[in-house]
Amino acid sequence: MTETPVRLLVVEDNAIVAQDLRQMLMALEYDVVEVVSSGEEAMYCAGMLHPDLVLLDIGLEGAFDGISVAEEIRATLNIPVVFVTAFADAETLQRAKITEPFGYIFKPFQQSELHRTIEMALYKDRSDRMVRDSQERYSLAVRGANDGIWDWNLRTGEIYFSPRWKEIIGYSDADVFTVDIWRSHIHPDDSKRMWEEYNKHLSGELLQFEAEYRMRHKDGTYRWVLGKGVCLRDIKGVPYRIAGSQTDISRRKKEQEDREHLIEELRDALGNIRKLSGLLPICASCKKIRDDEGYWNQVETYLMEHTSVQFTHGICPECSEKLYPR
Repeated sequence: MTETPVRLLVVEDNAIVAQDLRQMLMALEYDVVEVVSSGEEAMYCAGMLHPDLVLLDIGLEGAFDGISVAEEIRATLNIPVVFVTAFADAETLQRAKITEPFGYIFKPFQQSELHRTIEMALYKDRSDRMVRDSQERYSLAVRGANDGIWDWNLRTGEIYFSPRWKEIIGYSDADVFTVDIWRSHIHPDDSKRMWEEYNKHLSGELLQFEAEYRMRHKDGTYRWVLGKGVCLRDIKGVPYRIAGSQTDISRRKKEQEDREHLIEELRDALGNIRKLSGLLPICASCKKIRDDEGYWNQVETYLMEHTSVQFTHGICPECSEKLYPR
């Protein structure tokens, strides 16, 4: 499949230079979509034609010089600009620098220089777009995720906590957090274990850092979180950066505790049932029950010791008739 040629817009108010540029670019197999001589034409054609790159004379005559045009094109269309200029003084270059051009071609120029500068500018533009796309994807992922994100530069000590990371423990993004503040918010009973897991990963003992621990909320209560992280190492294997996530698992922990409590209650109930299963040795005369240690107890005493039942005493009608005949 034939590769689509690079589309260039040429902005040059010197007709001879403009013609030389067109011929050189066509010889290099670029697609020259238009050649214009004023800033107004340049902005109009850039918006209508959307070239891959603009070759722009820095010293245009008229209401808009080359630097003003470059500012507008970069701000509104994000198209890379390469300045073509005969001016190399410091003041002009300083003004041009603010527009973040992708290169300079100084008149008079050779075809090889022109080709090299354009290709370098196109390569830089592609690289910048890839970086921006990656940063945008990361930003969207961070904002859309329910997990908090942290990123720690181990060489400088700088650390970043995402808005969601702070929100989990009741803080806003405006609240400043450092490593020391992070440490101070970890529950004292969990801190040692958590940092042991962290150090095991940095030492290479574990492939990643992972630990469940409690963090102190802004309201003074504690929230269970799951922390995870992976470090980057230099060529010597020394970690220089670690990043990871923090997930609020308080609900899961509460449900787990509720299940364990219910299981314990069921276990106790089953234990009581087992105590009353099987044959109970009972006296045929006094109706006392013999316990496991051989002692004879009243029925109500035995049942109260082995179950949660309580007794109230009264006289049934039949006994009442016997005891208190009319």
